[in-house]
Amino acid sequence: MEWNKEVLEPFDTLVAAISGGADSMALLDLLAQHCQDKHVVVAHFDHRLRSESSQQAQSLMDYASGRGFPFVMKMWDAPERAEAAARDARYRFLNEIADQYPNSAIVTAHHFDDQMETFFLKLVRASTLNGLSAMALRADFKGRSPIVRPLLMQEKKTLEDYVRAKGLPVFEDPSNMDLSYERNWWRNVLLKQVREKYPQFPEQMRHILFDIRAADRLLRVYSENWLEELCSFDRKRISLSIDVYSKWSNYQQRLALMYLAERLITQYNLTLSRQQVEDISSLLTDPFRPQARLSLPNDWTFEKSYQVAYIKKDARVMKERLTHPIHLNGPVQAPLPEGKVLLSVERELEDDEALDLMGKTCLFPIESLGKITVRHRENGDIIRFSSPGRTPFHQKVARFFINTKVPNDQRESYLLVLNEKNTVIGLLGLMTTDKQLASDHRYLQLKVYKEDSHD
Repeated sequence: MEWNKEVLEPFDTLVAAISGGADSMALLDLLAQHCQDKHVVVAHFDHRLRSESSQQAQSLMDYASGRGFPFVMKMWDAPERAEAAARDARYRFLNEIADQYPNSAIVTAHHFDDQMETFFLKLVRASTLNGLSAMALRADFKGRSPIVRPLLMQEKKTLEDYVRAKGLPVFEDPSNMDLSYERNWWRNVLLKQVREKYPQFPEQMRHILFDIRAADRLLRVYSENWLEELCSFDRKRISLSIDVYSKWSNYQQRLALMYLAERLITQYNLTLSRQQVEDISSLLTDPFRPQARLSLPNDWTFEKSYQVAYIKKDARVMKERLTHPIHLNGPVQAPLPEGKVLLSVERELEDDEALDLMGKTCLFPIESLGKITVRHRENGDIIRFSSPGRTPFHQKVARFFINTKVPNDQRESYLLVLNEKNTVIGLLGLMTTDKQLASDHRYLQLKVYKEDSHD
């Protein structure tokens, strides 16, 4: 029987995942015949879902030992019927064994029937191109031993015929016929009927899977350049250029986000659903939503802020607000939340300094100032604008933030300066409404600094 021995060549130790079924017993026999130069360890995971599983595990151990293989077994200490939980527990066990040996690989008996089942399972779960290309002969993982599948191109019937011809023992699991398991339904109902009606189906599937994998590998090369142009990757944040994204065709946008979603899984342990990826794409291209936010799994968020968008850890916390407004009409030093201090000082300006500071800091003429108040923003706040030769006008602070493109997550942090009429006349750290400064006036200057700052 043909099998892919070459995929095993780079490794010194092979941890063979042997369940006792026909496919894994065929694998074990091939390893015994053709890999005598390798250290082969037989690993069996007893799911303890059947009363007879312990007896079968003992029979399998006797057989493996009789053929000279070291045998390692583990019984599942928290058995449950969920397929994903069983698979995760099994692979944790296999990796624990492989980690004990340098230059090792996990060898499984996956065959082409498994490959076809995987394709259809991925298809109904709206997988990516990489997922639809199904399993690879070799799968590498960061920080873990590779998984190799030397029987992947063989059909299950070929393996069953091999085992029967060689007279090998088989320890079948009756649960493989339980249709409550999703994979069993695909295997024993749907694919069985398809093969009966279309005998050429497996061979056609080989070509289809090869084409999908070839397309994925080619597009993956291009995607590296796309993501380099579109994104900036930091430890806890990914920045996306909306200018770049908006210039691309719909096809390129779709593929770029698909490969970005894959990188988020491997690099940030963040898995997005297809719907979440499509929502992100819609927000990136929506001209009527310059700012937007979308919650993502594991405390991550997508945030759009004009021409830049971010996928980042949700660091949003309610900004600590002033419990009471600060009233002043002269020099003061007052504590603010988050370890900050409000400082107001009286000063005169030199001619050059007056020109340089115009519109850049909160300076107010003392002679016309009166009593002022400093507080955080409230609903309905109105800001007054005035400049020489022009009629003063008013605008809502909320609209001012929009017009000046202040991101949503920064708006609550600004402190407002209000006059005695409760009109906003300045925003600390952002602007002052009095644009004309003169060197022959005394001003009250307001600034915020950290307590440990010496500026």
